[in-house]
Amino acid sequence: NASVQGNARIEGHAIVKGTATISGNAVVKGTAMVGSSAKVRENAVVDKSSRVFYSSDIHGQALVTGSAIVYSSAVYGSAVVKDLAWLDGAIVYGTAIIGGDAEDFDSISAGTYLQDYGLRKGDGLTVHPLNVDINPDIDEYVTAIPEHKASDILFQYYTGSDGQLILKSTKPAIVTFFNLSGLQVCRIYVSGTYTLPANQLGSRGIYLMNVRCGNGQQTYKVIE
Repeated sequence: NASVQGNARIEGHAIVKGTATISGNAVVKGTAMVGSSAKVRENAVVDKSSRVFYSSDIHGQALVTGSAIVYSSAVYGSAVVKDLAWLDGAIVYGTAIIGGDAEDFDSISAGTYLQDYGLRKGDGLTVHPLNVDINPDIDEYVTAIPEHKASDILFQYYTGSDGQLILKSTKPAIVTFFNLSGLQVCRIYVSGTYTLPANQLGSRGIYLMNVRCGNGQQTYKVIE
């Protein structure tokens, strides 16, 4: 049976099963799952939606997080495995960070990798062009409401009778629309009132609308 020893903790909705052992000051939390004969010990943390199985040994100050999957691997030192990374039979230690959709690692001790091992051959670099996030920067989310009061905010929007999106700004603003895949579909300049035709965004659905003007920016979720 699985066992939790010492000061180790299981928090949130985490699951420990099989013959897994959690010991020392280790923490398994979030919706993480540790199973088979895996060990999480010392000061290691396994959290969020990550999975650790088979003969894996996570120890030291290591962190397994995000939706990472670790099978039959050792992760220790100050190493981090995160995002959608997949380890199978690997040894990750030292200060190495494995993330993105990285996989196919054997043994690595330094560097940040957000891609398969074969693309960089364990170069040890923490800064690399392949690690640059090309997705748009969506800074803040707010709950969309049909109309805002002009006395309260600078920017207003609402849906017209024919499905148009009517935008009003008391100062010049750049308004950029993204779909839910993060792709930019439209960018317009608004000063005063601007009517966006119903078909301007391509199809009806939910979009993220980022508004940038002189006093800052705001992102709204709108239904077009």
